[in-house]
Amino acid sequence: NGTLGELWLNTTSGELYACTDITTDANIWTNIGDGAGNIAPNDPPGNPSNTTIDGQVHETTFNHTFTGGTDTDGNVTHYIVDEITGTASGNVVANPMTVALPEVPVGVPHQFTIPTLTDETTISFRVRSKDNSGSYSSGVTITFNVSTFSAIGGIENTYTLDGVNYKSHTFTSSGTLSAIGTESIELLIVAGGGAGGGNGGGGGGAGGVRHIIDSIVNTGSHSVVVGAGGTLPSAHGPAGLPGGDTTVLGYTSIGGGGGDSRDSGVAGYGGSGGGGSSGSSGGLGVNGQGNNGGYGGAGGCTATGGGGGGAGGSGGSGSSNNPGHGGAGITVWGYDIGGGGGGAVTCGTFTDIGGFGGGGSGGSVDGMDNTGGGGGGGLGTTRGGHGGSGIVIVRYAL
Repeated sequence: NGTLGELWLNTTSGELYACTDITTDANIWTNIGDGAGNIAPNDPPGNPSNTTIDGQVHETTFNHTFTGGTDTDGNVTHYIVDEITGTASGNVVANPMTVALPEVPVGVPHQFTIPTLTDETTISFRVRSKDNSGSYSSGVTITFNVSTFSAIGGIENTYTLDGVNYKSHTFTSSGTLSAIGTESIELLIVAGGGAGGGNGGGGGGAGGVRHIIDSIVNTGSHSVVVGAGGTLPSAHGPAGLPGGDTTVLGYTSIGGGGGDSRDSGVAGYGGSGGGGSSGSSGGLGVNGQGNNGGYGGAGGCTATGGGGGGAGGSGGSGSSNNPGHGGAGITVWGYDIGGGGGGAVTCGTFTDIGGFGGGGSGGSVDGMDNTGGGGGGGLGTTRGGHGGSGIVIVRYAL
């Protein structure tokens, strides 16, 4: 800081300057010699503005291009990253992240690499703008979380339930779950529902339902096969076809059994069993995945179909003119799944309802897709309803 009119001689260059502005800490010295160039204050640039970095996963490299720094008396030319720190469970983590080049020109991304970490880690670093006069901004601290697990695949969703944050991957058709790291997960695995039988048919059994509370997924690409619903293309006579199995991470849910018809005499075995017809018993369900189909009734010209078994209960039995209802399904994570198909009759128009959880009612109503619901039994001249396809949901706490 000088006084107005004070002179200063640069003994190295021989240039003479006079103080022409006495603003504190921003005074100006005007060159009054033969040379050019005054000595003026340089305002430091502002900090970059795009400083949000989302959560990352370890063992990865990612880029981020900083922008938004401004300079009132020049222009921003570079951004610099420094002061990298990491903390996990209250402890300092050595070398939690590296940056390929700490200082890069405007428009060039910084490349960050996160090594192998053994715990969820919070990483912080400082980023500053640099102007064409070599001054740096004050700097802004960026903080983000690094997970030891990440996965992609299916329909991804994040939500909070009972105070716990979850991420889910929902597969409504076959696909791949790709994971980095190891994580404890929950699984909902629903197979395809069986088709209902024709000609006084029993309802199709629901696809098997498995709710796995504590499983493990490791690094790799994991195939997810979602079972299709069983079909019954013929308009008269045959028993319904079973639903397809659903598999993921070594677990299998068995497809629902097809419903019996008056002409076949056999109800299908499956995750849940298909309903019987014309005096036959219902198909057996798989223990831990579903329940048995209902008994088929008979009387006069009328064969009545039993209801297909459901994940939450057995199918109802038919009597002389009254078919059986589909077995009830269950609700998991808000999804209603695993309902059995309702039965139908050979003569007349009597039908019964499908089970809660996607089961189709008698009268050829299809089971609901992505619930594993069984198809409803068919009347005397109609086919049974098709079974609903299955579903896979993977979820884990964040």
